[in-house]
Amino acid sequence: MLKAEVASLRSKGGTGNGAGAGKSSIIVVGGGRMGDIRCRDIKVSGRAFLAAFVDHDAEVRDTFARRYGCAAFDTLEQALSSTPAADGVWVSVPSHMHKEAILLAASHGKHVAVEKPVTMNEQDTATCYEACERAGVHLHCAFQRRTDPAYQAVAAEVAAGTLGALTSIHAVFRDHPCPPMEFLLKGGDVFHDLATHDIDFILSLTDGELPNEVYARGASMEPVLKAADIMDTATVVLGFPSGLNVSMELSRNSSYGYDQRIELFGSNGNMCAVENSHKVPILAGNAKGIQRPGLSHSFPDRFREAYLLELELFADIIEGKDRPRVSSHDAVMASRVAEAALQSAKHGVPIKLVLGKLDEIVA
Repeated sequence: MLKAEVASLRSKGGTGNGAGAGKSSIIVVGGGRMGDIRCRDIKVSGRAFLAAFVDHDAEVRDTFARRYGCAAFDTLEQALSSTPAADGVWVSVPSHMHKEAILLAASHGKHVAVEKPVTMNEQDTATCYEACERAGVHLHCAFQRRTDPAYQAVAAEVAAGTLGALTSIHAVFRDHPCPPMEFLLKGGDVFHDLATHDIDFILSLTDGELPNEVYARGASMEPVLKAADIMDTATVVLGFPSGLNVSMELSRNSSYGYDQRIELFGSNGNMCAVENSHKVPILAGNAKGIQRPGLSHSFPDRFREAYLLELELFADIIEGKDRPRVSSHDAVMASRVAEAALQSAKHGVPIKLVLGKLDEIVA
């Protein structure tokens, strides 16, 4: 989608009952990088209104209140009680805190958007979707490839049959800059934090087919991570019953920028790919050779448009115009395959997946 089209989408008025006239009223929980992105996008949106911000850290609350001109609260319960007309809650706290926030928002009858993963395990993820369904609200999991124009253009090619049957997929995810060590030690393993993005996107292309075998190798390049048994580099291979083979390269240490790409190859010999995003989309040639600007600095730059469109989708969900792209089944399967990759790398064996029940992951 072109930038002008995104601007056109953002100019539409919503029908939510928030304090912003004609806009959906949203509470944002969490003041990390994603919380800042969500507050920024809501603040400038023509579809949404920032009803309140929540964070346990008083300094963070003060900063966000000044930056975005919103009310700030210590707890989500306080925010919900003080802004009862809010339409939705966007959960951007660390993953281990997602479940509590989702269940609380649902109990107040609020639609919920949450950063991936929905929770830290399959059962809690299913519980959150069930709670939202019982409350009559939607749970929108923000896998940004589901709205990114480049990835969705590739998805459209697959759906149109341009490649025939998919025979191989290769994805590269080399992060830049490396997140703080504190984040990595608290749950930033490459399988659940990085690979799950590509896993969800790939599974969205396979018409319901799921992998029956996962094999992974990983390593820790940093001594602190090695001591904590956390891998920051890995290769993952997924095998599917149809013969489709998927390979993924993962790393936390890309010195040259945010390296994010994927290539799909089909049975008819055709291919389709998402290439890297560059800081400036130009190419220059002279006597010294071919030069182009460096890659996008990090994920907020690379997926800027996708995040805007995620907010548009959440506003549509609140207004009853659309539904979440990621179902409970999708969210559980992405986490399940990521966990299988982690266990394969830890134990050095392929993991056979029996997908009939959530607890049947066997080596």
